[in-house]
Amino acid sequence: MRLGVDYSIKRYVDDVFIFAKSEQAASKIYEIYSDVLLSYKLHVNVTKSQRYIRPFFTAKSKVIRDVNAHVNAFTERFLEEKNSNTVVVPREIHRIDRLVRSFIDSIKATCSAESVGYDEVSSYIISAFFERTKRLINIDKKIESEDDIQRYKDAIIVFLEVMYFFYSVAPSVSSSYKFCASIILLCRFSDQYLGPYESTIRQKVFDLSIRLLDCDTFGKRADVENFVSLEVINIILSLSDLGETYLLPASVIERFFADDDSYFNLVSCLFYIKDHSQYDPIRADILKRLDEKLRDLSDVLSDTELACLTLDSLTCPYVDNKRKRKYMNRLCSGLAIAPPNKQEFVDFLASYSKQYWFVNWHEIDLLNALERKELRQVY
Repeated sequence: MRLGVDYSIKRYVDDVFIFAKSEQAASKIYEIYSDVLLSYKLHVNVTKSQRYIRPFFTAKSKVIRDVNAHVNAFTERFLEEKNSNTVVVPREIHRIDRLVRSFIDSIKATCSAESVGYDEVSSYIISAFFERTKRLINIDKKIESEDDIQRYKDAIIVFLEVMYFFYSVAPSVSSSYKFCASIILLCRFSDQYLGPYESTIRQKVFDLSIRLLDCDTFGKRADVENFVSLEVINIILSLSDLGETYLLPASVIERFFADDDSYFNLVSCLFYIKDHSQYDPIRADILKRLDEKLRDLSDVLSDTELACLTLDSLTCPYVDNKRKRKYMNRLCSGLAIAPPNKQEFVDFLASYSKQYWFVNWHEIDLLNALERKELRQVY
């Protein structure tokens, strides 16, 4: 048998696919592949091995097709497409809770019938509603009618209820970018067009976020020592766009950022709490942990995490200058160079006060940052 003619082997993320012209050839290649893995002390997961015959149509494919039909039928109940489907306009919704529940139940039934978990469909649903979010807010003039404002408000609440539910049951890093971007887009749209309902939408986002961060899925992640959950961190950072009125309780911040001295946790916590006085005890603790983390910088040229943390700390507006001077001296010692004198250090602070290394502490538009991360996704 010839590779590329009689058979082919492809890998996608953690899955390996064997394509062959016959079942006999596929079985033979599978056996050889398994034997070769053993020579590297690896093995195939027999329980996850599956055989498909053309035309390929997996259980997941069927579920996604059915879910897509449910999403279309659901949104057609309260959204009307306009301008060649580039815009959707909300219709009147009589019972938001009943509408949302009926959709969730339909997805539950589909997953149950095919023995597929939420993790197989939640990212798809969030992506579908992210695309509809962009079409919902695609207007360029003021909404005049109070009835129309009410309809937009109700539609946004439906979007939020659905996306929060499916993100909570199966969060992922990739879907978190679209989820967070949707939250920011809907809140900003409300600020600009929904007048008296501006605070209603922001409060809804805040309440749903508190419930989300308190759910078992995220609670278990917070309890795992040294586990960096970007799915959680991205949500917390996106909530900073709500403004000072809707800051998370200190207890929530402590729960997710305490006792973890990883680079991502330390800088993310500082980015969120900023200089808000209600987080003073948390900030003091973070800075102490930062001091300990940056005590010895002799490996700064070979330790990526140490280098990132040092450089970001030197430009962080929430780290006092006395500490920055201490970190700078330790950095120079680790690099075996002379530390700057007083004036040189002052000049450095002035020069880099508006600059940044890896974390943009002065990020004006968090939405742009989320979009950049989404573009970087490999798969």
